Amino acid sequence: MKTDSTIAVPCIYDEVYPFVDNIAIVRKDTLWGFVDTKGTEKDIRYTQISTYGNNGMYKALYNKKWTLLDLHGNPLPNSQQYDIILPVHKGVAIVVNDKKRGLVDGVGNIILRPQYEALECGEYIIFSKQSDKPGSSIGMCDYQGRMILPEGILMSGYPPSDDIILGKVWNKDGKGTSFAFYNINTKQTTILPSPFGIVYNEFKNGYCLVKESGNRSYFIDKTGKKVSPDYEMVGARSEGHYVVKLNGKYGVIDSLIHETIPCKYDEGGTYISEGLWNTMSDDEWGYLNMMGQQAIPFEYEFTQPFFKGHAYIGELIDGDVRFGLINRNGNMVLPIKWKNIKYTLNNKGEMNAVWLTADSVYCRLDTKTMKYSYQQSGFNDVEFDNQGNTLVRQGEFWGCVDTDGNQCIPARIPTKEMIISILDKMQKEGKKQLDYTETYRNSIYANEKRNYWNLRSQIPENMWDY
Repeated sequence: MKTDSTIAVPCIYDEVYPFVDNIAIVRKDTLWGFVDTKGTEKDIRYTQISTYGNNGMYKALYNKKWTLLDLHGNPLPNSQQYDIILPVHKGVAIVVNDKKRGLVDGVGNIILRPQYEALECGEYIIFSKQSDKPGSSIGMCDYQGRMILPEGILMSGYPPSDDIILGKVWNKDGKGTSFAFYNINTKQTTILPSPFGIVYNEFKNGYCLVKESGNRSYFIDKTGKKVSPDYEMVGARSEGHYVVKLNGKYGVIDSLIHETIPCKYDEGGTYISEGLWNTMSDDEWGYLNMMGQQAIPFEYEFTQPFFKGHAYIGELIDGDVRFGLINRNGNMVLPIKWKNIKYTLNNKGEMNAVWLTADSVYCRLDTKTMKYSYQQSGFNDVEFDNQGNTLVRQGEFWGCVDTDGNQCIPARIPTKEMIISILDKMQKEGKKQLDYTETYRNSIYANEKRNYWNLRSQIPENMWDY
């Protein structure tokens, strides 16, 4: 219908879709086609029509074969016919003919002809003509169709890292496989030793971490040459460094396998955090920077890595481990006296919700006055939501304390998940606090809406609050 209420297209169709670029999909009886704004029909002959990608194109089914159409409903000049055309992903679509997979781009151009038994679209496109069969191999290309790994080299492989594709090759005797990597730049393949239990990690800065059974780890370069000692332990890569253990002592190496902190420490954290490493010297723990210099004195019995400018430190007091909190300058933020400390930070990195326990009951620290307060009979556990509220447990039930320290939901809710649901409901209704009756109502409602309405229908209105 036009804007002046006159009929533009006769009412003769069983199903219609909105106009896009002056053309609309329509169905007449069991067949689909197109009609323009003047009512002119076009190709009412397809079994099915749907949109293809984000370019205003279509895919249509005719005689059990799919084909691609342009934004005017015309078959593309270079389009083939396929048994299946899957949805577009990252600008490409998998197509299938005779159970073989191929790939076309967002406008129907062929990237890979349908000849592959397996084809996966992840970070890169990986394809294989005979998946996991002796002698089979994979190929790899990007989403523009540029070949990264030619077929016939690796039988399996991971996406490239540092211009290296790490994978496996079939052994020449046809029995089993060996690790290998393919260098995208030099186009050379390097076969690697493959004893049982060995694990090769991805390349970073030209080096690959190799782990063998029996706690033996070392690094190789892009030629497969071993370039480091045999370490007893190599921690996860963190901030461009690895914590390593050599001859029973701990130290740190950088991503170029240079030793930045000598392996002379008896114990150490397994990763670097905020430029500092917690380690032990002469039976006391402290922190070193990445130049091996002391950043925070060695004077604690326990330490943990830094997180957002703070770190837990601890000592053994009367047989129990007690914790405190320090900042990056080594200044004591909370004294070492607490069995557990839980806190959140604001956008400035300042603590805005701190809960502490010296026994089994948590108290709240007012960060402005630095005074502690216990609410009601105290809480046995606390957790934080993503809005800065504190979910508190009292016995078997949960409640909530808001960012100002006020108990906005009494501890009468069976689960934490129900608390989150109730908080969302409160926010929508503009409520900041619930009394005991409202909490009970919301508990029933959050637990199961159906039960709420069943009870509501059975209890008289004047008895509901009881």
